[in-house]
Amino acid sequence: MNDEMMMDLADCAAPESIIACILRHHPEWKAPVPIEDLARSVNIIDILEMETEEFEGGLTTDPDKQKGVILYKAGTKGGRRRFTIAHEIGHFLIPSHKGDQRCTKRDMAERRAETLRQRQEVEANRFAAG
Repeated sequence: MNDEMMMDLADCAAPESIIACILRHHPEWKAPVPIEDLARSVNIIDILEMETEEFEGGLTTDPDKQKGVILYKAGTKGGRRRFTIAHEIGHFLIPSHKGDQRCTKRDMAERRAETLRQRQEVEANRFAAG
């Protein structure tokens, strides 16, 4: 884990500022960013498949959100898998997103920001898209 980067990330709130900070600390990363390396660099300790029909992805963290585990729906491949993992990294890194997350296919496509949940899903989607 890059302690200096994690300190800098603590000052970021918007998905775009988080992305910019990560890329400043990893100028060698070019699109598409190596998603597993990114996860490890921010203290995601594991990325696991989960057997589910209900959720596309999930995030489980310790109480202080210092480390986490990302879950993605078994059988998910390619770009969908990358987006799901990045979406959950977004939940992990965006300071206002608290607690464990379980995200549906609808959450991964959310564009409305009328409720707190919708706003958080839109932010995680913005992070993943970046």
